[in-house]
Amino acid sequence: MNRSKLFLFFSVFSVVAGFWWLGRPAPSLTVPIEKKKPSFHKGFKITGDTLRPKQPSPKKVLFNEKAAMAIKKDWEGRLLRIQARDKKCLLSAKKLIDKELIVDVNNNFFKKPQKVLDHLWDVYTETLLRIDAEVVFRDFSQTLQSHDVDPQWAYDYLSQLEICRPADSLQFIESVFEACQTHKWGRKSRQELIFLTLGLVENSMGTIYTSENLNFSFGIIYMLMDYDILPKSLQVDVQAMDQRLKELDGDFASAFNKEEGKIENLALLREDLLLKEEISLEFLELVKAYRREYASSVVRQREDEKQAPHH
Repeated sequence: MNRSKLFLFFSVFSVVAGFWWLGRPAPSLTVPIEKKKPSFHKGFKITGDTLRPKQPSPKKVLFNEKAAMAIKKDWEGRLLRIQARDKKCLLSAKKLIDKELIVDVNNNFFKKPQKVLDHLWDVYTETLLRIDAEVVFRDFSQTLQSHDVDPQWAYDYLSQLEICRPADSLQFIESVFEACQTHKWGRKSRQELIFLTLGLVENSMGTIYTSENLNFSFGIIYMLMDYDILPKSLQVDVQAMDQRLKELDGDFASAFNKEEGKIENLALLREDLLLKEEISLEFLELVKAYRREYASSVVRQREDEKQAPHH
């Protein structure tokens, strides 16, 4: 091929190639990026220009009947010890208290204060104290935090802890108070009676924060005031607590087991016990303050007796 034909060939080829190159799609200069939310968005929602934690949907708590039965079985066994203590209290009351004696405050027995106080101590400690029930109540309060406790069963169980309240013991206590007033016991005997009885109230109250226990303790204080053994000024504080307790009992009775489910009723029972604990602790502080006052008087009197000359 001569030089002029070769030049013409390359010229045509160059023009065709140029048109082909200019007509092809332009290549993309960007790398495709997969659209993802940054990892810190997990658990958050975008509100306006800020990120706020997502609120999880409330999870419904379900009552587990099988777990509830297991709890019942475990706790029913502990009632045997409570019932044994109650029987012992009743037997002790029968042994210590003469029924004919407690209806006659003019009996010579009641005219000897120290003898009466010694006997009263035995009645208090052997027929009215219930440490076993206090331990069970404390442990049971922890069990009530479970969602799988049947509320009606729990309410009934708590009522079975109200042991060691023999009627004869309570009647004997009132007879002692009446005798103190009737026979005009001396200052020393009166103060020892107060100190001893407030000790009973403090110890029998313990940590069992129930309506029954509060009513028992309120009743003892009311009797002390009725027989002019404690000052009537105490009545204002005790009546205020008593009124709060009555209101709580009314509110609880109107709400418990009324349409709501077991989970809701259990929450009501927990709240009721918590509110009664507040009243109980307030009442115990009042009792302790009075007992400290009379304890000081009793100690001073005993010291005076030791220092007095003997004839």
